[in-house]
Amino acid sequence: MSNKKILFLFYRSPLNFEKSNDKRQFIIYSALKEQNEVKILTFGEQTVHNDEEDVVELKRSALKKIFNFHIKLQSPRLTHFRSRKYLCLLEEALNFFQPDVIYVEHLLMMQYVVNLKTNVKVVFFNDESNLYVDENNLRGSNYQKIRNIGLAKLEIEACKKADFIITITEDEENSLKQKKYENVFSIPYGVDPNFFSFNWKMPKEKSILFLGDFSHYPNRQAARILVQKIFPDLEGLEVRLIIVGRNLNRIKNLNKGSIEFFENVKDVRPYYYNASVLVAPIFSGAGMRVKILEAALCGIPLIISPVANLGINLVESEEALICKSVKEFQMTLKNFFSSKFESKIDIMRKNAQQKVTEQFNETILKEKILDLFNRIDN
Repeated sequence: MSNKKILFLFYRSPLNFEKSNDKRQFIIYSALKEQNEVKILTFGEQTVHNDEEDVVELKRSALKKIFNFHIKLQSPRLTHFRSRKYLCLLEEALNFFQPDVIYVEHLLMMQYVVNLKTNVKVVFFNDESNLYVDENNLRGSNYQKIRNIGLAKLEIEACKKADFIITITEDEENSLKQKKYENVFSIPYGVDPNFFSFNWKMPKEKSILFLGDFSHYPNRQAARILVQKIFPDLEGLEVRLIIVGRNLNRIKNLNKGSIEFFENVKDVRPYYYNASVLVAPIFSGAGMRVKILEAALCGIPLIISPVANLGINLVESEEALICKSVKEFQMTLKNFFSSKFESKIDIMRKNAQQKVTEQFNETILKEKILDLFNRIDN
């Protein structure tokens, strides 16, 4: 790949991935930085300017969101990341940095690009296809439909503008290809099998583990389902429920004393190693759940929904236990804690670990992103 100037448009800095739970963008940025001249334009808590990145202070305005939603029917998510200062810095970067490629993380940042008059190549990282979500009825609630109003329409314009489109799952890739968009590639999450080593052993105490960033609606919805519908059905089995993640204030109403909450932990591995089972009753959203990949590498048994399995494609009863409804989760957990799956748990754990190691290693992510940028030369 010949040396290029690459301008990265992020809605949060990849250099702070340990705080944002998204190592993927850091891996992509680092891989491309090794062979190219790079510049980051992003949002943050305060304004920062240095050789590596320009950070625009993210100012929150409820009035601006309300005005744009009611008057212009624009998603509050878009308005949240709308900034004249960011746009000015983008125009300045185009004039002075003069990039060969603009790498755009997320549809939220494509709002700055769709109307740009430039010959610069655009790589659009579409981490969750709104078109795919709407077509498959994966919004989860009417509130989410309102909150994401107009994003599917913007995605159509974004895909037209982009020279290359990256999705996380093959399902989303195929969905966009069926709509006649070209140069669509799926590049899955990458995890480190050396860091998430296969060390799980069944603990003496029965426990259920759920992890997530609860600023993300599908995780909040899953936590409510788990706390209000699934966990109460296990009463009498002496099972603990452990919830680990970021932004627990978003689900604080679920904390009634009988559930253990752990926020902003430095290392999630002890939680994978010391719980009986990881449960993911996720029924909305698209993209890929990196916690499933991490858990599979650590060896903890998995009881997950088909939506949580998107892009990973673990095989039912061979690599994980997959439940399509709340009732199936309830029944499967009762059977799990009564040892009805004991004879095949170890086989499923080893099969899941082998699949994730072979198909979702960090090195695969690096190879795929470098291969895609090689195509830009052609």
